[in-house]
Amino acid sequence: MYETRGIICPPDGFRIDHDKVINAWMNPSVQPDPDLAMSQWRNIFCKFVQCGMKVYVMGGDTGFQDQCFTANIAHFRNGKIVLANFVGKIGRVRAREVPLFQKWIEARKQKFNIDVVPWPEPDVAFEGQGDVVSVGHGKNSILLVGYGQGRSDREAADVLSEIHVISGKRVIPMKLICDKFYHLDTACMYIPSGSYFITDGAGFMLKRKLRHYGIEVVTVNTDEFRKSGGSTRCLTFLFPKERSDNPDSGVFIYYPKAFDSVGRDVIKYKIAENFPVKLIEVNEQEAKRFVCNGVFIRK
Repeated sequence: MYETRGIICPPDGFRIDHDKVINAWMNPSVQPDPDLAMSQWRNIFCKFVQCGMKVYVMGGDTGFQDQCFTANIAHFRNGKIVLANFVGKIGRVRAREVPLFQKWIEARKQKFNIDVVPWPEPDVAFEGQGDVVSVGHGKNSILLVGYGQGRSDREAADVLSEIHVISGKRVIPMKLICDKFYHLDTACMYIPSGSYFITDGAGFMLKRKLRHYGIEVVTVNTDEFRKSGGSTRCLTFLFPKERSDNPDSGVFIYYPKAFDSVGRDVIKYKIAENFPVKLIEVNEQEAKRFVCNGVFIRK
């Protein structure tokens, strides 16, 4: 059966250092409140558990300001956890998180029944789950891979295609053109019908539309984490157990202004014409509250 599993890390060292600003949201003069951030993180944890997620907590290190954003440390598909490759300035800030996560996950490989795959191309940047959005399931799914904001490289799509041994036609690069939406999962998300969707920022009309497709929005507050450019999905590394009969039907929410014309065409034609998926545009206010950066949990 399908089981949603997630790895989260408490925000023990969460802050914005002057020399470690790595996205357009971060301002060292606007620091997150550590107590409030911890309270919001615990609330997200509780919502996950209440909605049926199996949650695993990895211990935090106060030396790493961004370690709580576990989504960027790796990507999971079909039993393989592919480790991230942070380069350049991002690498100077976050690269040391990778061996910590690798050690933690390697110790649990047998329990989780997964393989851990180091990134094979040191010159190709890849920022894990944050830049990969799957549409559909199993052999029928496609992977959208974000690039364009100095995070993951376009070539990461080719590397993922080789690692997962899937056709390049089903691994599609998506160029991001707005610095506020620097990872793909801040600008779009696929949500299967019959799911809980834990997120921040969904307006009344969006909730109503999602409810029509059997999706129940569970609202959480991620104000403190948005100061660092993150929200619910950023805080969660997902590695679900799949089942062969997962439905493909659902919705694909996205913020059109985050993509170039080619990316918008991929959404309108490649996704809409090949999957029983309803396309829903989110408005600017919802997008800037990272409504797309939510986590779905199948009921």
